[in-house]
Amino acid sequence: MLREIPSRTKIFIMVTSIALLVLVNGIYSIYQIEQIKTEFQLVADNDLPMSTVITQITLTNLESSLLLEKAHGLSFSLTPGDEHQLLAQLREDLKQSGKAFRFTVNSSRNRLKRSILTVESYRGSRRHSRLLTLLNVLEKKHLQFEQEAGRMIDAIDRDDRPETEKRYALATAEKNELQKALTHMLSEIESLTTVSSVSVLRNESDMIRNKALATLLTFVIGLWMVMQINRIILERDRAQSKLEFLAIHDPLTGLYNRRHFISRLAEMLNGSLRYGYDVSLCLCDLDHFKKINDTYGHVVGDEVLRRFAQIISLQIRREDIAGRYGGDEFVILFPNTDAGSAQLVLERIREQFAQEVFNLPDGRTCSLSATFGVADFDRQIPEPSLMIESADLALYEAKKLGRNRVVAQSNSFSLG
Repeated sequence: MLREIPSRTKIFIMVTSIALLVLVNGIYSIYQIEQIKTEFQLVADNDLPMSTVITQITLTNLESSLLLEKAHGLSFSLTPGDEHQLLAQLREDLKQSGKAFRFTVNSSRNRLKRSILTVESYRGSRRHSRLLTLLNVLEKKHLQFEQEAGRMIDAIDRDDRPETEKRYALATAEKNELQKALTHMLSEIESLTTVSSVSVLRNESDMIRNKALATLLTFVIGLWMVMQINRIILERDRAQSKLEFLAIHDPLTGLYNRRHFISRLAEMLNGSLRYGYDVSLCLCDLDHFKKINDTYGHVVGDEVLRRFAQIISLQIRREDIAGRYGGDEFVILFPNTDAGSAQLVLERIREQFAQEVFNLPDGRTCSLSATFGVADFDRQIPEPSLMIESADLALYEAKKLGRNRVVAQSNSFSLG
């Protein structure tokens, strides 16, 4: 018997698996998109603001450079009355410029240190470490510049022209070194920012590729599962069809079994009563079949039964109904046919079967015959069992007459 629950369970599991695969693919895609957003945010938070920081440092350095040039220019035009006041103002301005420079550098350094701690596995942590090293170099260069500029102002205050020119040259050299360091750091930031953008774009392309592969994999697996579901459904349909066939057919001969034949006979007789068409019924069996079965075994006996059923199927019409009644007994129902017309068909079946030659296990051959009894439907007694009994009486009469013949029902037959 076909079990419904396992097949339904398999189908449910497969459909659920497809849904889970699609869900996992969607979650993975969302995760990839969030990763890309994080990359862009890190670039915005850590790389791009550094360009602003460098701009601030450059402006502060420019201010210090202007102070240096101003101090050097004043060394040629100072008057004794305002010399002390102007030099004091220059020292204060230079001091404030240095503080502003160091404040900007320290703020940037602290920002980079926090970034290194927070980005964790983010590849930009190395980039931040490199920028931190460059900031330390800038701070050192600016400190050296401040020292030389301060010494130059001291030389101006002492009115020591050679020392002033010497310190001015050294401060200018430090200023140029500082400017080179600033230029190098700015180019480094631009390069690293570009690298970050390229990295983000590469990650985005990888995400799209992975999503495409995941979608393709989901499609392939889903297609395979649909094919499996279709195979299960086809197998169920074939099994169901086979069960339905076996429920109404004899497994050996392929003809209708007795139970289904009786139901078809009842339907046909009801139709005859309603519409008035003729119906005839034949009951037949094989002569001395038991002897063949007992002597040569069921293999030969089954072959004889199958061949007789094939001959019946070949000789009757599409609308005629044939069945195995039991053992070596067969029944044939002829709608729209009286017993006389059915007798002609049965004679052809009898003659063809009598010509059949069967091979025996001992190397010999044998032939068999069949006996047929056919009866018309009597509307006065519209019972299927009575019509079968009438055909059985005709079969009995044929056997009394010597077998291997067809006998139609006659008025002399009595059902009592």
